[in-house]
Amino acid sequence: MSDPHPTHSILSDFSIIPRPLGKSVCARCGLTSTTPTPEHEAAFGDDYSLYDHAPGQAYEAARQSGYAMWLANAFDTPSAIFEAGAGNGSLLLALRGAWPDVEARGVEAAAPAVARARDAGVAIEHGFLKASAVPRRSGSLAFAINVIEHTLDPIAFVRDLATHGDSVAIVCPDGDAAGSELLFADHLFSIGRSHMRAFVTAAGLRVEAQVSAPDGLGAFFMTIATRGEGGAVAPNESEAARAFDAKDAYLRSWSDLDGTLAQRLPSGARVACFGAGEAAGLLRAYAPATWSRIRFCTMDSPPLSRFGDKPVKPYAPELAIDALVLATRPSVQAAIGRRVEGDGMRAIRYDDVIAF
Repeated sequence: MSDPHPTHSILSDFSIIPRPLGKSVCARCGLTSTTPTPEHEAAFGDDYSLYDHAPGQAYEAARQSGYAMWLANAFDTPSAIFEAGAGNGSLLLALRGAWPDVEARGVEAAAPAVARARDAGVAIEHGFLKASAVPRRSGSLAFAINVIEHTLDPIAFVRDLATHGDSVAIVCPDGDAAGSELLFADHLFSIGRSHMRAFVTAAGLRVEAQVSAPDGLGAFFMTIATRGEGGAVAPNESEAARAFDAKDAYLRSWSDLDGTLAQRLPSGARVACFGAGEAAGLLRAYAPATWSRIRFCTMDSPPLSRFGDKPVKPYAPELAIDALVLATRPSVQAAIGRRVEGDGMRAIRYDDVIAF
């Protein structure tokens, strides 16, 4: 498939690595994948910074509360919970609101995140997921949120996760659609519902349900599984062809974004970026000429003082800026654009050419 940039790509902690994305789609089943480098596991070591902060930041707390509510609505109170890829423990902390008396444990590969979780009083083991050496507790739940797409062997991951819980819940980005999760080099797989059913079945489990995430969380789905054999999942070659066409077009739109924005940015304008999250990270990686024109990032109540190589400032109408590139989800660019232009600045949108 097309590469959004010819020489580099981005990891999920927004760091840029010096190799192209290199995604491919299986012609038989439509599973999108990228070839891991020998350094893949090292990417989640001491330099992986996504959860290298204390739990409790406003945006993170709100998002983890959404995941916690989703899990709590899907399951009766379990006897114990275990999270694979627990980060800084923020989701396990959020689940205390729903299941205050339930024993909670987790495992996390990134050492800085483990330290943050332990400081917050969450029982997190440092390392990658392994099969449990102790029997599963009856009524227990093991889950992983946005982790399986990073793993070298999704079937082995499901099999090992199932040793930690009587029931299993796995959430991942919706790989059936062409979206921003395709753009991360450490997303080794873009997993659709049929792919997840195949992984679960091959791991010796039975799929009980697959449900889409609540609207506020985005394009994710949850697969719920228990012990027991399920039916085989046949690949659909026509779906695979459609998946390739849609995803290749999506990646090409990112490779063209710098040129599109160059036409929309006024010559000589003082330019800033509205946003300092995923969309800004993708803009930095895949539209570097545009990024070089940005003086700073701005947002309401910023939780950080820098994003990449740019300072971050609180948004205010009196910013000395002519144009703001809206580095936000396309679904909210129209509303933010009206606000920015009402404050006398030009809003530079790209939601007409890229849908996240």
